[in-house]
Amino acid sequence: MEKFIGRFSPRSWCGSLATIMEADAKLLDEVRSLNDIELNKYIDQQKARIEKIVVDERRVERMADMERDESFE
Repeated sequence: MEKFIGRFSPRSWCGSLATIMEADAKLLDEVRSLNDIELNKYIDQQKARIEKIVVDERRVERMADMERDESFE
């Protein structure tokens, strides 16, 4: 599971990293159906970690967009 989740942080990407990570994190809900209590706890922890990264990345993306838009004015 660690290797699977480790692939959620691409080394290179096109577009919004936050959007990519958010979509990848949804895959964890598919694994949850196995009804393994320890696995579900780990998934919950990783989803919370990924959600924080997504929020932080969206903030960085908004700031970059604002700077880019202001440079055209």
